[in-house]
Amino acid sequence: MFSVVKSSYPKDQLIAYLILGSSAVHNGDLTTANEMFTIIGEYIDKPWLPSVAKAVTFAFNGSFFNAVDMLQVLLSDPSLTQYERVKLAELKVIAQSSLSTTQKQHAMANLADNFVFEKIKSSSSGLYQQYLTDLQSYAKGII
Repeated sequence: MFSVVKSSYPKDQLIAYLILGSSAVHNGDLTTANEMFTIIGEYIDKPWLPSVAKAVTFAFNGSFFNAVDMLQVLLSDPSLTQYERVKLAELKVIAQSSLSTTQKQHAMANLADNFVFEKIKSSSSGLYQQYLTDLQSYAKGII
């Protein structure tokens, strides 16, 4: 049955992976976050996406130094678009800010979640984009 679901609902699975991956990030689960965002990154042709998830997971584990280092390495990736580079730089600024640990964690998670949703939406058809927008609102209430 799972194989039928897998072949019939690929974009819905991406949303499930995003929700699971985001939940893993919030819980500091590096392994699950990496697995979920690797799948998403492969599907939307953004192989650096798991590194973003790792950086934010490091932040949720209290290791902002590691998060900043990882983001700095990502910023040198020549495959990034200007928009992607700006968003990653925003994450780095948050990680280096004087906000409280909790504020940094939530700001980084929100920015990263929205960024990934936008990447998935931009690789989708117009009809599917509205569905993703609705799911994004739903996911914000869960995570």
